[in-house]
Amino acid sequence: MKSSNKLCEDALCAIFLPYAKAEACKFYKDFLTVKPSIMIYCIKLVNIRHSPCEGSKYILDFDIYPYIGAHVTIAVNRMTVCINAYDGEITVVSFKQVRSFPIPNHLWDVVCQPF
Repeated sequence: MKSSNKLCEDALCAIFLPYAKAEACKFYKDFLTVKPSIMIYCIKLVNIRHSPCEGSKYILDFDIYPYIGAHVTIAVNRMTVCINAYDGEITVVSFKQVRSFPIPNHLWDVVCQPF
């Protein structure tokens, strides 16, 4: 059986999967002719912090590993999300590329420009 910490991490990754997919599609729309894929195992919770002095917010950082084709990882992205503790409103604060990986030659037809 998984530890409760791992279950909580997996649950948070599942909850934020739609946000990760939407942000990745927006980020790569000018670089790729296809939408990058992201599955639950492509998200890693990196950090959670509470910010009581900013109106009680929770800030979560995720590493996202989008892929194209048959699971060819194209980059590592960092997504920061803010949850307002009063009303539960979720806001994506940032989505940035931390690292990119070379695209194999057989997938160059889906690349519009290098990223």
